[in-house]
Amino acid sequence: MNAGSGDPAREKILGRVRDALARSGAARDEAAARMNAEAYVAAHGQGRGRPVEVLAQLNVSGEETKGGYQPSMFEQEAGRLRGLSGIVVRGVMTMAPFDATEATLRSVFAGARRCAEMLRAAGHPASQLSMGMSGDYQVAVEEGATLVRLGTVLFGARAT
Repeated sequence: MNAGSGDPAREKILGRVRDALARSGAARDEAAARMNAEAYVAAHGQGRGRPVEVLAQLNVSGEETKGGYQPSMFEQEAGRLRGLSGIVVRGVMTMAPFDATEATLRSVFAGARRCAEMLRAAGHPASQLSMGMSGDYQVAVEEGATLVRLGTVLFGARAT
C-alpha cells in the first residue's frame, strides 16, 4: 500500500506502524512509539486534506507476541484518539491465539466487540470489527465480525 495514494483499500496502519517504530529504535518507550505513529498518520491525513481511516489494533488475548492496545486501557485511549485530527477510527482489529479453544475464541472476540462499543461511545464512527482468520472465522462471525481474513481457506496452506 502506498501511503497517500488514495487507495480504496484504506490505510489501516496504526498498530503496525507503532510496533515498527518501537522495534526500529525510533522510540524506545511503547507509549512514545504509539504517539509517534499516531502523530505521523494524523499529520499525513491532514496533509492530504482527508483523514486516514484506521482500525485500532487490540491485544485482547494478552499474548506477548502480539501488539496492540490493551482492552483495560482502551476506553481512555478511545477518548484520546477522538482528539486526533487527520485520522478516523473506523473500528478495531484483533487476532485470537492460533491454538485457542472455542471458549477462548469467544472471549477474545467478545473483548474486541466491547472495545468497538467503547469507540462508538467516544464518538468514533466505528462500524468495523476485523477478527477471525481461516481457522476461526465461523466463531468470529458469530461474535460480530464485519471483516475476516481468509487466506488458507481460500488459497490453501503456505508451502513450508
